[in-house]
Amino acid sequence: MTKVTPEQFTRIVQNKMRSVVEQGRQIVRDNADYGAELVRDTVETSGTMKSGKRGRIDTGEMLQAVDSYFVATPNGGEGHYGWVAGSGPFYTKYQELGTQYIEPMQAIPEAREQVDIDFKNDIDRMMKRTWG
Repeated sequence: MTKVTPEQFTRIVQNKMRSVVEQGRQIVRDNADYGAELVRDTVETSGTMKSGKRGRIDTGEMLQAVDSYFVATPNGGEGHYGWVAGSGPFYTKYQELGTQYIEPMQAIPEAREQVDIDFKNDIDRMMKRTWG
């Protein structure tokens, strides 16, 4: 067994913590991008009974407005995806949430279910690699 001084131990832990934060930020970025990809997929594939179309694309505006972004925080970060900052045409909310005449698309909740699973798995793998 290798002996380390308290100062060496502190440096080792600080370096691992910095690594965890940086890797965690990348995981958040990647999962936000993946969430946007899943939302786009739902827009492209979830038609309505009334329209009979395969997806919900007419002009392409709603699909093109799907985006993701990352905001760094001191100890990590936040990932956002979907129609961020009110982007997208006015009818996006009606397609997403539905009305009495339009079936809800639910692209964001569906994406979130998968992103949550993948995010947890990615974090678990990263922590096992970092801390053994």
